[in-house]
Amino acid sequence: MTEVVSLVLGILGLFGVALTALMYMNPKWRLLFYLQNPENWEETTLDLSGFHSIWRHKKHPEFTIERTEHTRERSYDKTESWMKYPLPDPSKTTTVLHLKVGGTIVYVEHFITLDGGRYFVPLPRVKYHKEEKENEYYYTKLQLKIARVVGAFYRMKDMDEFVKYNEIEVRGE
Repeated sequence: MTEVVSLVLGILGLFGVALTALMYMNPKWRLLFYLQNPENWEETTLDLSGFHSIWRHKKHPEFTIERTEHTRERSYDKTESWMKYPLPDPSKTTTVLHLKVGGTIVYVEHFITLDGGRYFVPLPRVKYHKEEKENEYYYTKLQLKIARVVGAFYRMKDMDEFVKYNEIEVRGE
């Protein structure tokens, strides 16, 4: 009988250790896990202009994505070299996003509004070459996960359609 009780207690102890490990998992890993389900995030606008927002995880509100007020207007006369098909309205603005856990920034990402604000997508990464036309533009999987939560895609269904439309390569994290 004592052997059975010992076995049960041992199994419960292992279960407790596993549960503790999950609870104290690296916050970056938990954030990446939570980004996989965009429907679990909600947006709160913090000002009347709509340019300062926070997205937070519904069950774990300590995980947030903050659209900061750090913005920069982009040149209207130049189309983005990474876009296969330029959009009609040339106005664009870059914005810094802070991905935070418990108020601590764990990732920073740059997004861009396109077509007069109708699109809100990540600014692609660039691998530079001597000739600008040979530069390689690509997205990381992390950028796509973030865009699925915070992105805006006026006439496109989602970030995947935007990537396909502009023929942008997707690379690892």
